[in-house]
Amino acid sequence: MPKSTPATEVRVSRLISPIPGQVNEIKAAVGGKVRKNQILLKIRNVGIRSPRSGIIAQISVKPGDWVIPSPLFPLMEITTTNQ
Repeated sequence: MPKSTPATEVRVSRLISPIPGQVNEIKAAVGGKVRKNQILLKIRNVGIRSPRSGIIAQISVKPGDWVIPSPLFPLMEITTTNQ
């Protein structure tokens, strides 16, 4: 009987702004690896940290953009796999 290979599960985390304000700086790039609690960007000079380790799949904002705390407007997407 052949061995079964576990399926790779991909999780996507959407980073939502905890505060309203203007994006001052982005400290990550698409495709870049990030660690849990690493500062990814600054809004009103407040560091916004990664909720988990993974790879940046998408960045939806740029410096100068105004953001609000809303799941409809994620700042970034971070992907992780179980392998």
